[in-house]
Amino acid sequence: MKNNILIIGLISLFFISTSVLAKVNDSKVPTVTDTSWIKVSETGVLVIGLDDTFAPMGFRDAKGKMVGFDVDLVREVALRLKLRPIFLPCVWSSIFLELKGCNIDMIQNGVSMNSARKEQALFSRPYLVNRMVIVIAKTSKDRIKKRGDLVGKKIAVQSGSPAFDYVKNYKGNDFDPASLKELVQYPDNYSALFDLSYKGVDAVVLDEIVADYYITRKKVDLLKISDTFATEKYGIAFRKGDKALCDKVQETLDAMGRDGTAAKISKKWFGRDVFRASSKLLLQSQAKHNPKQSKKGKSALYLTTKARNLC
Repeated sequence: MKNNILIIGLISLFFISTSVLAKVNDSKVPTVTDTSWIKVSETGVLVIGLDDTFAPMGFRDAKGKMVGFDVDLVREVALRLKLRPIFLPCVWSSIFLELKGCNIDMIQNGVSMNSARKEQALFSRPYLVNRMVIVIAKTSKDRIKKRGDLVGKKIAVQSGSPAFDYVKNYKGNDFDPASLKELVQYPDNYSALFDLSYKGVDAVVLDEIVADYYITRKKVDLLKISDTFATEKYGIAFRKGDKALCDKVQETLDAMGRDGTAAKISKKWFGRDVFRASSKLLLQSQAKHNPKQSKKGKSALYLTTKARNLC
């Protein structure tokens, strides 16, 4: 009798256990909590990776202080979030490894949002539209007027920048990258432009916003030609999965766009509201590729009051 009761009990326990396991398997597996914002807010520190030679976005002044357009933007973001910003200079060609390795929290330094980088990082909404331009010495204006005139020339780009890929992989009929004498990579844009000034190279391909700064503010004896290699968007890069931190920074940038702080910072560095100009370029791009979206009159830049969050 006791043996029968024991057997019945074991059978009942088996069915109960099976039922519980089935319910567990049917339920959704809980997702890992994103603690990126909590960790940063608890430490009170925001570590920003940048190339400290990338004027005017982020660089050192004569006294060694970190200054620049992006530096001012992120300092204001940190102030509003009650965080202390720490700017960590990185070698640009390996800066995404620094991000992945948790040595920095974010990259805000004129980061081009290309497909390869989107595979490595989570991006904010684009905040600027930039073109990849060709800069030459004024003494070369009669022999280099367009992209096709680069045939047989020595061209410089910054190592690790999208400029290298844009030139090397260009597919247009007016210019064959294989026809270049040499495509030289420099550690930073300043070195490339310096070498251009002394005729070490024939042209430099770089971000227009950087070229404009050196030509207009530094009064270098250089100029841009009309042809460009690409139009791209700048965004802020975060680690994959750090959506909470990304959202917090994005919300703060949105507020800075609405209250005029972002425009004020822009006018300090460029003498104009570059966000407004970028919005127009982005809307033109939307009109070309998605006419229905452009009719709504909204851009994806963070300066819009109710832009869609791409994070």
